[in-house]
Amino acid sequence: MKREGNHEAAMIVHEKNEIGEEGETTGSGASGGGDQYASIATRLATTLTSEKEEAKQREEERRIREEEEQAIREVKVAKKRERRRREAEGRAELKKDLGLQLATQVHDMEDKFVQRMKWVVAELQKLPSGKGKEVQQFSDTEGSSSESEASITQELSERTAGLVISEKRKRGPDKVVGDSPPYGVSS
Repeated sequence: MKREGNHEAAMIVHEKNEIGEEGETTGSGASGGGDQYASIATRLATTLTSEKEEAKQREEERRIREEEEQAIREVKVAKKRERRRREAEGRAELKKDLGLQLATQVHDMEDKFVQRMKWVVAELQKLPSGKGKEVQQFSDTEGSSSESEASITQELSERTAGLVISEKRKRGPDKVVGDSPPYGVSS
């Protein structure tokens, strides 16, 4: 734009020079050349004023555009910050839920383990030992409520540590059924 303004000013100066040359050669006098000079000066002043106004307008447009771009950047940053906050909250909620679920499952497993150990001990104590020992019966409600499950399992482990199977199953000769060959013999 500035080039066009400079070019226009140069054209006006060129016209002024031509008018000055014509005025001298034709001899039209000072009044004829003066009007032309005034007209050229007015056009030159108008051109310079319009260039200044255009420059101001361009500067104002640039400033407005930069403000809009800055506002857009700020909105994007705010959205990104909000998204990160929501993701962090979601992760915290998931971690909390998983922790509760894990605690519940571990508690259930401990309960099942304790019940199974009590059942095994009760079954083993029902078997006659052959040494004349008394068979003790345990109830599920034995022990205080403040006793930890770990101590119960430890107690059961200690009680079952001494138990062994003293007799092994004795195998006899394989029974022959009909015309079938005995199991394990290949023909």
